[in-house]
Amino acid sequence: NLDKAYKAKLRSWKRGIALLGGDRLLVQDEVVPADEVKVAWHFHTAAAVKIAASGREATLTEGGTSLRVRILAPVAGRFVTKDTPPPPPQSKNPGVSDLVMELAGQKSAETIAVLFSTPGDTKSEPVITPLASWDKK
Repeated sequence: NLDKAYKAKLRSWKRGIALLGGDRLLVQDEVVPADEVKVAWHFHTAAAVKIAASGREATLTEGGTSLRVRILAPVAGRFVTKDTPPPPPQSKNPGVSDLVMELAGQKSAETIAVLFSTPGDTKSEPVITPLASWDKK
């Protein structure tokens, strides 16, 4: 429950993280804006980032190892990369980039679901269900 993190802009923000079958990780956010707002999902990484032409998938590579990152929801979601200049007095983050999905003009509840897996993952995409229905074991 991340409701208090952006309470002036969001009515609610819930996050779930699920390990799926030992080799896939699902990060799911449910965001409810208080008013029209730009929602941004971020993932900072020191890996080299290559975004597919569709913008819906990226490959992160570091030290000869790769990770596939896919947007499952929303349909309009697209990845871009940005620099990560921290505000003073924080130290700079050389070699770190930010994999970002921005959703401008969000007025209604939105589910953001991102799947991390191996590059050769051919398993079907997991069904996205509300976080309230997740088994909390």
